[in-house]
Amino acid sequence: MKTRTLFLLILLLGGAAGLSGQRNPRQATGADTIAVKKIFLSRSYFLEGKPLNLSVMEWFMKDYPRAHDEINLAMMSDQFSIVGYGAGSLFLLSGMLIYRQNRDAGFDLLQVGGVCLAGGIVFQVISGKFKRNAVRLYNDAVKSGPGNARSSTASYSIEIGDGGKVGLLVSFE
Repeated sequence: MKTRTLFLLILLLGGAAGLSGQRNPRQATGADTIAVKKIFLSRSYFLEGKPLNLSVMEWFMKDYPRAHDEINLAMMSDQFSIVGYGAGSLFLLSGMLIYRQNRDAGFDLLQVGGVCLAGGIVFQVISGKFKRNAVRLYNDAVKSGPGNARSSTASYSIEIGDGGKVGLLVSFE
């Protein structure tokens, strides 16, 4: 009884100490930079105090080519992770249902399901690495100034020539 109480007390004190050391994402960075908040084994990303998902991060990073490439890789590996989790859970469930009738086939399905789930975990870790790199590249580019953003300009001109001919020239850079 005393060890359980002592364990719970240590757990509560450790959690309180961990929470007190975390920074508020709104106070962490300047304007237009993405703040990172570590929560246990994962990271959450915030812009001006609002949480960001991968799609929103990709939209913000579209003007920064290096960060945009990294976030696209993060999105792709996140999708592979979802496929791994889905396939793994289907194989595991099938293996558990078939195991009584056919032990060999059930065991094989369980193994394939475990491998797929492990692949999903690996791709989740890879996605987190790419996401972290993308945020770092984006924040560095934003802090260093607007010269790092991809500039896009559009111009057009209309020319009226002899004989009533009209020409239109549109260019995008």
